[in-house]
Amino acid sequence: MASKREKSHVPSISEYSLTHRLRLPHILTLANLQKEDRVLEIGSGSGYFIGRIAKDVDFTVGIDYNRQNNLRASAHWRSTAFVTGGAINLPFKEKSFNKIICSEVIEHIEDDLALIEEAYRVLKTNGILVITTPNLKPTFGFYKFFKKLAGITEWDIGHDREGYSEQQINRMLIGSKFVVQKMYTVNFLFPTLVRSITYLSRRILSRKIIEREGWGGAEIENIEKSRLFAVYKNLFPLVTAIAKIDSIFCPFAKGHTIVIKARKK
Repeated sequence: MASKREKSHVPSISEYSLTHRLRLPHILTLANLQKEDRVLEIGSGSGYFIGRIAKDVDFTVGIDYNRQNNLRASAHWRSTAFVTGGAINLPFKEKSFNKIICSEVIEHIEDDLALIEEAYRVLKTNGILVITTPNLKPTFGFYKFFKKLAGITEWDIGHDREGYSEQQINRMLIGSKFVVQKMYTVNFLFPTLVRSITYLSRRILSRKIIEREGWGGAEIENIEKSRLFAVYKNLFPLVTAIAKIDSIFCPFAKGHTIVIKARKK
């Protein structure tokens, strides 16, 4: 299922997601990508991460249960292949990939252990799994407060659970025969504050919640065409630069996102 390298690219709304933009460097660093890698993203959604990875890797595949997600992702990220399927029953042979990305997905899966076991099955020996997931025990807990204030439940954003503690996700990976090589937290204050305010604004404006509708919804297309989004795109470099101030909290705080690198024995 090789993907063709193409120069053409259609900008996607996902490229202006602050949390996506800030997670990407961590994913790329931990994955330590090589041109000859075979990379799978489980729960590829808008295709942002695997699409960016495809710029430097020849064989990339994204899998998502939502066909509309895959159609939109294929239009935006033309250098990778997108497959419709489930995370706990991957339609790939054993040892098909040497790198797997799974960003903000495992908390959406009821049988989360089955996802980890499937990742183990399709990874080659010594292959790398990179996971990001919400942290249950961040230092600054205002995200929960804003969600509650906005009347947003975990179901509204498609979560089967709120997230994990570092101890929980570590035990799950070790129990599935992975070797956890690195684990830390990011998104301490500013990015999560912006996201929280966004959730609250959607409730105030009586908007549908994007995560519940999926990236294929008509609401996304309306947002892309709006004047407000055009303004936001121009401000996005500044917003991103300010968000990086978050790094000053690294030695002192636990962030809202856990980042993990695990190796298959």
